[in-house]
Amino acid sequence: MSSKKTGEQGGSYMLMKPLVETEQALGVRAEFDLRVQSLVVEADGCVVGIGAKRYGEDVYVKARRGELLAMGSFAFNEDMVRANEPRFLGRLAGSIEAHDGRAIQMGQSIGAATAHTDATEVAFFCDPQLLVRSILVNGRGQRYINEDTYPGRLGQATLFHQEN
Repeated sequence: MSSKKTGEQGGSYMLMKPLVETEQALGVRAEFDLRVQSLVVEADGCVVGIGAKRYGEDVYVKARRGELLAMGSFAFNEDMVRANEPRFLGRLAGSIEAHDGRAIQMGQSIGAATAHTDATEVAFFCDPQLLVRSILVNGRGQRYINEDTYPGRLGQATLFHQEN
């Protein structure tokens, strides 16, 4: 593992590497570093392309056989947070400002349905070795969870059930 490059150490690399290799083998053209601004839709409702920005420049991509939008979250869209998971209002988001729900709204504008938009990921950043040697206690000094459980479960139990 010490021979890995920095970018290859993240979880996204393990997901994206086989995806990119497969798309290349199939002759799929990929565009990166685009911020989609709009869908280009024909009168019959068929999506035929996108309008986007790449480093401030307008870019238009015409679809030959289809479009795939990788959509971020809506953590930085207060209205969508209020409608879907109001327990997060006023809290720091564990994502980037580009996660404003725009792509989700674009999909909805052409009839796409959403599901599980109230599902949340609450990160609890701590070295697992420290957690299993620790005890998490609430404001009353009571242990409230088994510390060797999944970090997302720790985060939800801490955020949602321990009076902040």
